[in-house]
Amino acid sequence: MIRAFVLSLLICKGLVAQSLWEQQLEQSSLAEQSPEALEQWANQLQNWEQRPIEINLWSRQQLMETGLFNVFQVHNLLQYRERYGALLSIPELNLIKGFEKERIQFLAPYLSFQTKESSHGLSWQSFRNIREHQLAWRWQLNRRNLDANQKNTYLGDPLESRLVYRAQNRSGLSIGLNLQKDPGEAWHLPFGFDHLAGHLQYQGPGKWRKLILGDFHFSFGQGLSLWSGSAFHATGFDQAFAAYARGISAFGGSEEQRFFRGVAVSYQKDAWRTETFISFRDLDASLTETKEGRVAMIRNGGYHRNEKELSSKDQVSLKSLGMALHYEGKNFDLSFLHHQHYFAIPLMEASDLSESHKVVGKSYYGYALAGQLLWQQFHLFGEWAMDQEADWALYIGWERNWWERFKIRQAWRKFQVNYQGFWNDARARSGSAGEFGILHQIEANWTYQLRSLVEVDYYAFPWPRYQIEGPSAGKRISFIQEWRPKSSQSLELRLRHQKDEKWDGTSFKGDPALSRSSVENWQIRFVHKLQLSSAWSSRSSIQFYLLPENWNQVASFLSQQWTYKFGSWRHSLSLSMANDPAGIAVFYDYEPDLLRSFSIPAYRGQSLRLSIYSRWKSRKWQAEAKLAYADDIYYSNAQIELKLQLHYSF
Repeated sequence: MIRAFVLSLLICKGLVAQSLWEQQLEQSSLAEQSPEALEQWANQLQNWEQRPIEINLWSRQQLMETGLFNVFQVHNLLQYRERYGALLSIPELNLIKGFEKERIQFLAPYLSFQTKESSHGLSWQSFRNIREHQLAWRWQLNRRNLDANQKNTYLGDPLESRLVYRAQNRSGLSIGLNLQKDPGEAWHLPFGFDHLAGHLQYQGPGKWRKLILGDFHFSFGQGLSLWSGSAFHATGFDQAFAAYARGISAFGGSEEQRFFRGVAVSYQKDAWRTETFISFRDLDASLTETKEGRVAMIRNGGYHRNEKELSSKDQVSLKSLGMALHYEGKNFDLSFLHHQHYFAIPLMEASDLSESHKVVGKSYYGYALAGQLLWQQFHLFGEWAMDQEADWALYIGWERNWWERFKIRQAWRKFQVNYQGFWNDARARSGSAGEFGILHQIEANWTYQLRSLVEVDYYAFPWPRYQIEGPSAGKRISFIQEWRPKSSQSLELRLRHQKDEKWDGTSFKGDPALSRSSVENWQIRFVHKLQLSSAWSSRSSIQFYLLPENWNQVASFLSQQWTYKFGSWRHSLSLSMANDPAGIAVFYDYEPDLLRSFSIPAYRGQSLRLSIYSRWKSRKWQAEAKLAYADDIYYSNAQIELKLQLHYSF
């Protein structure tokens, strides 16, 4: 008790902490993000809130898979456990190098400090002990969907509706269910909703680490060969440098294509761990008759609003199976992956070079080897992947940490022109074939109040790329500066310079230089957050977009948000304006939204947006409402959006 009391004095008062979810959305709002990735990350955070991370018991690999810690934080944490024993409470994290006070505040809701593994196993009694249930129903209506519903003769009403159910117990058993109807879709029997995703998962302390029945994701290595889930994580500045694969993970979200449906198992014995899965499901696809027979083209998006879209629903059966074998040593990990997939109807061949990385035919086989080595404060990692045609891809990187203040990172990526990956997150800038790239980062944590990051990313394509229209080479230079002059205030400055060389394939006549051009721009963003009182806080954002060839042509963006929190209530007001008469830029900025939802709207031209968000929360109930009004002044196009959500815990 005395030890815990002394350690608690190390935590000083500061800014009223945002949730980790809100912080990650703000950091990612400079560029457009995948809604599915955001949603998967939100679901994972919700799972950890109900069944926290056992920071005294989990291995290095398990901690890394969470995406909440970087490799040096995990290394220092394990060393601390070896020297001083189990951690007693949150404040003790202050004694471990690499754990800043603000980061500890964010992590607090997701950590458990128990010192003994639970003896509970999977049994019928586990189902009877499920006492933590959550049920949420969300409705969303947009005037744009109302207009589209009238003009395009959609089969259903313009209302978007989602019903989400989550349940779990402390024995490691969890259930997830998501039912969704998109705007314009009709209600279908037997459940009414167009999309259904669900799972039953057991996660235990014994040899059988994880068992999933139903829908799941699988991610491996750096995402070169197989990565069906989210690449989102919250380790700070280094989020664009290295991916942290989570292996098999339960899925219960709104994405309708990139997931598996079947059985997945994770088994561990000593330092060895194996993950296997088998999946049977149908994919949306458009079918085309050719001389050789029918071929399919996979459709993304998951919309089934009219007869044409509905005719593509569940047209191609997919059978998948795979296995990953992992060895975890004291300072290194090594993993091998093999996966194969079979389509009932062959997939259409690529029409040009830009699509040559897509899977074609009736089957696909993939292999990958991934690993990492940590020696003192030097981290080396990478993945090599190969497809069934022996084309390969490589991503390898290293980072060095000095005194927990300075980090230098470098990574290389190379993809052969015809390399194919299945549902991969290949970390390529364009996702096209044949890319070679180098990424450099220098991070400096000068003090707790001041941190900097410089990033230089260069990419290029081989000569065949010049025969199609699109980027052939480019570089991006970014600078990020964070400053906290006092505990109630924070400032962030981001500068980005991007230059792309492009080629027009339509005018290609043997000499690439005849059709060469370049596009260059500067982006500036400044964010200021201030805690005005215990109840009031504000967030201001200013952005600029400039073209060097015409410095008089500047696009600008301004956003102001106010938040009031008192007792069970929270209210937020956001006002944003964009001024871009020439239409040269697209701005993104975060605004408050419903629980486990997100809003990073895009701003173009001359436009403004006003949103009002309110939340009331009791011990079991939570009611939320959001009203947003957006007006494109140049085109005189106004949009109104209404969101409602009711959340019940029992």
